[in-house]
Amino acid sequence: MWVALPLIVGSLLLVICGFIWVARRDTMALAQQIAGLDTVPLDEIALHNMNAVRARVGKVPAIDDPVTDEPTVFYELRVERTDQGETLLHHREAGLVTLADGHGRAEVMLAGAEIAGLELRELETAERTPSPKMAALLERFDIRVPTESNAARYALMHRAIRIGTDLTVVGVPRVREKDGQKSLPRFTPSAGPLYVTPDELPVLQQRESADLKAMNLMLGIGAALGVAATAVGLFLMI
Repeated sequence: MWVALPLIVGSLLLVICGFIWVARRDTMALAQQIAGLDTVPLDEIALHNMNAVRARVGKVPAIDDPVTDEPTVFYELRVERTDQGETLLHHREAGLVTLADGHGRAEVMLAGAEIAGLELRELETAERTPSPKMAALLERFDIRVPTESNAARYALMHRAIRIGTDLTVVGVPRVREKDGQKSLPRFTPSAGPLYVTPDELPVLQQRESADLKAMNLMLGIGAALGVAATAVGLFLMI
């Protein structure tokens, strides 16, 4: 039985790598498409095609951020019990925002978008019990505040996008028409992949390219190991 083990393991590795490679084809095609984009002014975007734009969040109905008590257009928060690796609260809220770049305007639906390059930051930590801010957030979202425990460690994580922030948006814009009037071009996740980041376009392109290279390297190593194990198994069985 042990003689056939390398052949079995190698075959499984090759099959798994094949499935992953097929599943990643769309991701690879998307990364290559993003790599070929240049930033265009809002008045030059091509409707129903993927575009990259760089513009500023305008004055729109804001969302109250319960962590900072500041007006935002997007926020995400986590309250975590770090000693147990447990997330007590995870909440994300986003809306429709208007962008302007001096050439034109467009809308972006942040809900459902991939918010890249804006990492969750640790704002507070606490021991034994959640801090007053953490406890208030848990109560706000109807989550029971944990009782005191000597071993407990807590952290509050947060990220947000505020009015006036410069954003790079990569996605597919569409225009709606009602009563003969056309709306502003709107980027939505329903039209295709939608990336929103405070970084410049080259940073996003580099990050997507690096992720793709890392995955291709892992698949290449897996396939090489699969071939080697299969070859050893066949050799032992001959």
